Amino acid sequence: MNLIEESFKTKQEQKKKRTTGIILGAIAIVIIAIIGIISYLMYIQSTTLRVVLDGKVNEDLKQLFVSQNSDLEALLQENGTIYLPIKEVASYFGYRSFNGDNIMKSEDKNKCYVESENEIANFVLASNKIYKLNLAEESKDYEYQYMDEPVKSNGGVLCATLEGIEKAFNVSIQYNKNENRIYVYTLPYLYQVYSPVALDLGYMELSDVLSNQKALLQSMMVVTGTNEQLRSCRCRR
Repeated sequence: MNLIEESFKTKQEQKKKRTTGIILGAIAIVIIAIIGIISYLMYIQSTTLRVVLDGKVNEDLKQLFVSQNSDLEALLQENGTIYLPIKEVASYFGYRSFNGDNIMKSEDKNKCYVESENEIANFVLASNKIYKLNLAEESKDYEYQYMDEPVKSNGGVLCATLEGIEKAFNVSIQYNKNENRIYVYTLPYLYQVYSPVALDLGYMELSDVLSNQKALLQSMMVVTGTNEQLRSCRCRR
């Protein structure tokens, strides 16, 4: 091999190395870009408002939040008053919904009521009272609870504040600012979650009496001990 051939071979090898370097560099840039895009998408997803119902993200329920609150995230950040459509959210919490009044058996559009296996809750436009009936009790006497704000109509849809929704449907609604998540827990779900916790703490079971079950909404458990006496203890959520 003469000097000319050696020089040509050297140049070819150098060119090949440069080409390989360029290709590897391009691949590295593409990989970095992909990682950056994935990281950005994961960040966007983690910071996007989500509504979590009984441990599962529920986009349909989120849309009901959005439909009645034009700037929902700002209201959440500022602890503003948030409304939900009463009849529309009922099915998500295990309730049926009806126009009118269960007490007077009317079908007025300015009234509505919701019903589960255990309770009935009545709402009246412009009123901050909820009339509730425990179906398990023999007395059939209605009790009433107060909401922070009265029921309002938005586009002909009766809406209540989150406090009113919590009291009527026996749910817990919490907003985690750091996670930008609205967590909604129904009473049957909480009962299911904390039943094994009561056993682990040495109690026989959670009380199945509705009024006692509602203690779960306040982070309390009413349990039956080994001596069959009811006791209350605090639980973590």
